[in-house]
Amino acid sequence: MKHYRINEQVYTVNCRVNIESPSEQLQRSQPWQISTMESAPKISLTVQSKDTHEEHKNLVLIITDFAQMFGVFNGTIEIFNRTYII
Repeated sequence: MKHYRINEQVYTVNCRVNIESPSEQLQRSQPWQISTMESAPKISLTVQSKDTHEEHKNLVLIITDFAQMFGVFNGTIEIFNRTYII
């Protein structure tokens, strides 16, 4: 279950979400596609990565290795008979 905020209103999305990502070497340069499988709510978004926060540490007992990308969302979200342009 995911929670999204639109115009200061929080909505719960309790449906299947499809995330199409480019191959690993293109993830930072090519857009990602996010869409719902069901028709309510209908989500159709493109995410273009702008930068990445990465952390790679080896502290003997603990090893961290992650990359958190952030970027710009474009597309539409249709919920409760209203379409929001993102």
